[in-house]
Amino acid sequence: MVKEIIQFVSPTCSSCVHQENVLSNIKEEYSDLIINNYNIYSHYDKAIQYSVKGAPTLVFIEDGRTLKTYYGYQNEEQVKDWMKLFEWV
Repeated sequence: MVKEIIQFVSPTCSSCVHQENVLSNIKEEYSDLIINNYNIYSHYDKAIQYSVKGAPTLVFIEDGRTLKTYYGYQNEEQVKDWMKLFEWV
């Protein structure tokens, strides 16, 4: 099973910096998790593909299938709660 979180960020977004730190901590704990970061301006095509409406946005993907898209900042506990819901942990 391939587990991936795609994070869409903006360079002017302070919440995005905090979100990147949260995902960095999670990546250290769950090494099998793939985390990709995309700037919504320089990767506009990806942002359109995933219907991104703002930054930060997290897209939870399993085996290429989108499970959930969450708009706005998610703390570490919230991200882990989603991971538990999807039975990733």
